[in-house]
Amino acid sequence: MSLFLLSLLITAATTYFIDLDPIVIHSPETIRILYTRDKTFHYSYIQGHANLSPYVLGLAGGFLAYHWQTDAKDVEKYKKYRCVVWSMFPLGVLLLLSGAVFYMDIALPTSFKLAYATLYKPIFHLIILVVIMGCVFKIESVYRCILEWRGFTWAGRLTYGAYLLHTSFQRTLIGSQVQTIYIGEYNVLVVMFATIFMSTLASGALWLCLESPVAALSKAFFSKKQRIET
Repeated sequence: MSLFLLSLLITAATTYFIDLDPIVIHSPETIRILYTRDKTFHYSYIQGHANLSPYVLGLAGGFLAYHWQTDAKDVEKYKKYRCVVWSMFPLGVLLLLSGAVFYMDIALPTSFKLAYATLYKPIFHLIILVVIMGCVFKIESVYRCILEWRGFTWAGRLTYGAYLLHTSFQRTLIGSQVQTIYIGEYNVLVVMFATIFMSTLASGALWLCLESPVAALSKAFFSKKQRIET
């Protein structure tokens, strides 16, 4: 709990003293400097300490799930709260859409901006955590049936690699421009889908050539070592 509160304090202090925006504002003016001089992107998204609260929530959820499984905890009494799990998806969508208020030409109190910048990441990841816990312990069956689809197995292996690689393609695109471009809805969609496709393709190659062989070697090494010790 103390580490989680410290992470919130770090985010609030960083946002206040460096005068950051509550979210990364995507506009024709900011797109040009997103990877070079955008302070909000640099301090709120790239820096590890700015994402400490989601990490803490993820670890807490993992330990909680581990202890509940090892202790064979009876979760039947929690199934009456399945409506809470069902409400997480619309709440997550509303949270994402709530950032639109910062695109409006209205004056917002500094306290509101500071509170939003501090809390929206933990709240979003708490929503994800509730859905995951609900699926793991079979508290509800709607989201679980969708997320347990076998087609997500292969995609799940590529998501982290795509996350690591997608900015490289975006940086290359921006850095290779030699003339003025006009940003519109169609251009944004083309860049977005092209980035998704190329990142997923590169992530698949990375998984086949690096991640999968290393995982297989690690599994073979540690399982052999365990057999020798036993």
